[in-house]
Amino acid sequence: DLPGKVLPVVVALNGEPPEGYKIKNISAVPQEVVIYAEQTLLAELDEISTKAVDVTDMPEAKRLWVDLDLPEEVYSGVGEKVQVFIEVTAEESNF
Repeated sequence: DLPGKVLPVVVALNGEPPEGYKIKNISAVPQEVVIYAEQTLLAELDEISTKAVDVTDMPEAKRLWVDLDLPEEVYSGVGEKVQVFIEVTAEESNF
């Protein structure tokens, strides 16, 4: 049996929202995952990232399933996907 460790999930983003919009909130469910690997690998890990989510054309909130970006020989206790919620809001105008 491989040893396990609880790590926070970090959502990786790619790009910027459309002009006039900004990211208000990003969350992952679950927020933490149990991962399993050899002890030497576990000692090197502080967090687990998702695969990059492209927010380039995202003018509204989006909920999607995203793969975890697991290093080789690292396994997740929840499977390889987490649910990600990205909240996008219009930037306030200065006029």
